Order: sequence, then C-alpha cells, then structure tokens
Amino acid sequence: MSAALPLLESGAAHMPMREVKRRAAAVLRAYPQLTIGGCWGGRRVAATGRDFDYEQVQMVIRFLLTFCERRKTFNEKANSYRLKHCVENWADEMGMPMWISNGAFILAALICGYRDQHCGIGSPNCTFDMSVGPEVHRYDWHVYGRIPGVFTRMKFR
Repeated sequence: MSAALPLLESGAAHMPMREVKRRAAAVLRAYPQLTIGGCWGGRRVAATGRDFDYEQVQMVIRFLLTFCERRKTFNEKANSYRLKHCVENWADEMGMPMWISNGAFILAALICGYRDQHCGIGSPNCTFDMSVGPEVHRYDWHVYGRIPGVFTRMKFR
C-alpha cells in the first residue's frame, strides 16, 4: 500500500473535523480493506465512514503532528498497535481519556501522508515510515505495564 495524500507539516497540531472527514473519505476510497480493527487485505467487511469515530482519528492526527516525523525507511517499532496505546496514554495524561482503535490509528497516519506496510499475513497491524520522538517513550506503558525506565525502554528509532 502507499499513502494517498502528501505528508502534512508538523506544527499545526490541530485539524478541523470537516478536514479530517474529507481526507478520511479519500483514504477510505483508496484503502477499501481498512476497518476499525486494522488492515485485513480484503478478508473482512470493507470499511465505511460510519465505522470510524472521527474524534479518535482527530486525536491521533494531533499526536502524529506533535511527536512524529517522516523517515526514509519503515520503522518496525512504530507499528499501529503499539502507537495506538501511546496515543491513549497521552490523551489520558492530557485529561481526555479515550480508547483508540487500531484502524483509527492507521487511518490517521494515512491522512497525515505516511506510507504504510503490513506487519504480516493475517496481521491487522501496519508499520509506517515514521520516526517517533523520544518524549513518546513515557507513553509506551502497554509494553511494560508501567512507565518504562531508562534501562527497560524499547526505543522507537
């Protein structure tokens, strides 16, 4: 798969809901296999806009524009499932707790212009050509069940 939209510039960490929905419609047309559970390569029911909670997508876009940058190669540590948990923990810390679906993370990354690569046959997860800032490690709780210390971090880069 390849990204349908050009990479968004970091800095403007907010995208109006109307623009999120407009860009999501373009991505969903290009990726009919994308569902709220992730990317299944056509084995599941195709996604419709009603499947996605666009507040989740908007939150992920804000996270991506704040903490992530494009890199030349795919980053296997920056997979959709791991990063969706980082977004959830970040949102919780900001006082806006919410569950983020794997598909909402993938959709937001595609809206932002990142290229995606399937994690493997049967996997709903994707990796991206993104570099994740070091400040995101504090939100990587799902790996350790607690905020990771200096010696337990599995670095994103």
